[in-house]
Amino acid sequence: MIIRDATFDDIRELVVLLAQLGYKQDIDEFTEDFRSFVERDGYHIFVAEIDQKIAGMIAISTTHIITKKTRIEIEALIVKEKYRRRKVGSNLIKHVENYAKQYAPVVIQLVSNIKRKRAHEFYKNLGYGNEGQNEKAYFRKDI
Repeated sequence: MIIRDATFDDIRELVVLLAQLGYKQDIDEFTEDFRSFVERDGYHIFVAEIDQKIAGMIAISTTHIITKKTRIEIEALIVKEKYRRRKVGSNLIKHVENYAKQYAPVVIQLVSNIKRKRAHEFYKNLGYGNEGQNEKAYFRKDI
């Protein structure tokens, strides 16, 4: 398995991956979204390849927070169904964790749909939690 930065050549496969989570994208529109995202400092999309085929992706954004820490937000983590249970997701997260070390002290966080119980177990098994002092409630408002 190879993990690398996504390129414009990967856009068609990224659109397929995003559709797995219900995010239907027009390729031309996503090309602009991709460009806007990856051109920002601290924003990345990494892809995992198996046998020269994209098996999964992870998108991250980086911000500096008031407590002198850096926060890396996992914006999306998607693994193609046929590659699940082959450590693609955990390898993508480990890649981000290694990337994050340059910003220490750093916190990595993500939001997962409340209905995705298997995903929650996956994150817990990797050491991510939402309990105790770090427990959070998520609120949003679309404007």
